[in-house]
Amino acid sequence: MLGTCIVTLQGHSGAVSSVAFSPDGSRLASASHDHTLCLWDPMLGMHIATLQGHSESVSSVAFSPDGLQLVSGSDDHTLCLWDAISGAHAATLTSHSKDVTSVAFSSDGLHLASGSHDETVCCGMLYWVCALQLFRAILVFVVSVAFSPNGSWLASGSWDETICVWDAMSGTHIATLHGLSDAVNSVTFSPDSLWLASGTQDGALCLWNSISLALSPDGLLLASGSHDHTLHLWDVISGAHIATLEGHSGQVTSVAFSPDGAQLASGSYDNAVCLWDAKSARHITTLLGHHHEVTSVAFSPDGLRLASGSTDRNLCLWDPILGAHIATSYCSNLVKSVAFSPNGLQLASGSYGKTVYLLDAMSGAHIATLHGHSDWVTLVAFSPNGLWLVSGSFDHTVCIWDAISRVCIATLNVDSWNILDLAFSFDGHTLISQTSTNTFAWDLTSQPPQLVSSSILEALPPTISLSSLMWCMVGRWIQALDSEGHPVAQLQLDVGMVML
Repeated sequence: MLGTCIVTLQGHSGAVSSVAFSPDGSRLASASHDHTLCLWDPMLGMHIATLQGHSESVSSVAFSPDGLQLVSGSDDHTLCLWDAISGAHAATLTSHSKDVTSVAFSSDGLHLASGSHDETVCCGMLYWVCALQLFRAILVFVVSVAFSPNGSWLASGSWDETICVWDAMSGTHIATLHGLSDAVNSVTFSPDSLWLASGTQDGALCLWNSISLALSPDGLLLASGSHDHTLHLWDVISGAHIATLEGHSGQVTSVAFSPDGAQLASGSYDNAVCLWDAKSARHITTLLGHHHEVTSVAFSPDGLRLASGSTDRNLCLWDPILGAHIATSYCSNLVKSVAFSPNGLQLASGSYGKTVYLLDAMSGAHIATLHGHSDWVTLVAFSPNGLWLVSGSFDHTVCIWDAISRVCIATLNVDSWNILDLAFSFDGHTLISQTSTNTFAWDLTSQPPQLVSSSILEALPPTISLSSLMWCMVGRWIQALDSEGHPVAQLQLDVGMVML
């Protein structure tokens, strides 16, 4: 029966800090505060060997993908390599100056990563008796490391409440994931490498999605961008994969269709914006002007302007028809989100400076700075009727601004989680805010705005995560699409009824 203890393995004289199965399940390794590791036969419940080589508590253990090697990390500042079959000690690696808290093999077994209280992550090419260090990253009290199964990325969790993602081959920093509310204890990738999960000291489990999504204006095409540097086009009706778009050399962070659906723009950690022909999937041009990763792209309503925001603190305006640079506006803080007003005359950007910047969409000139949040502003959006501008922040609130007077007319407290997405209904009367744990619908015709419904979460299958969904407004319905464009749920706003 599930949850029944089959056998208790006795062999350690101290607390057991880490356990790991071999890939074929024939071996189980355990690490302990008694300075040793034990190898077990989990089928027979039998002790095979005790591995001695560390002089302090052993905190982490991992098998190589072929099951032939075992690595352990210890408070004695070292990593030990072992023969996983015989238990023989093969080598001691001295890459750290403090406790080693986590160890991991890459999926091909050629790389080894370790995290330590010396505030570093080390990654190296592994040979049988040595490791050639490829890169060393300075962080804060690293407690967990994990390779993605596709071998592309290395993630590290730290006590500074952040997760860092690295290119596993080059050591290039790809992203820092913020928004956690406590120290990170553990990180791991899903088998398809599309999800990263983290566990924190306050008991929270967070899922991070590596896909950015955009739906074509006619609703027939879905574009997705990912960590693997590619974009994909999908047929929304059939769910069929249409094309793979290759042109970036870094994670794709943002995708957007032009208003006529003819073009697709993508921003990436390679500091570039790419333009694509959405019908033929042909690469049109690459727009270069940013010095750091591009975080957001957006077309103007008439399709004659393209805006891109970046962590270089700049917002660039482009002519997507000519592929020409128009203007660059300095925003004084990292730009996370950009949005055009419905009339195309204004451009809003959310920044890590806790503010919303308003710019002239024609010249890029600064118009106003809106203050109202107490943490990073990650999302901005104009209502279709142009009356309101909304901003979402890590302070767990949504601010609604009068787009004319630029005065904050309401502050919506969503819940204790960060806001992942904002969307308006076609008539601009309803605002949808999505967090890691819930989705809220607000009636903006009421003053103050009234919560219409937050019941869609209750009916979603447990296998569906909110952060994997994209929300579309269809009349008085909110429609949730999965990452391949398939509808998984609908919420009728006026009665709060959910259909699957």
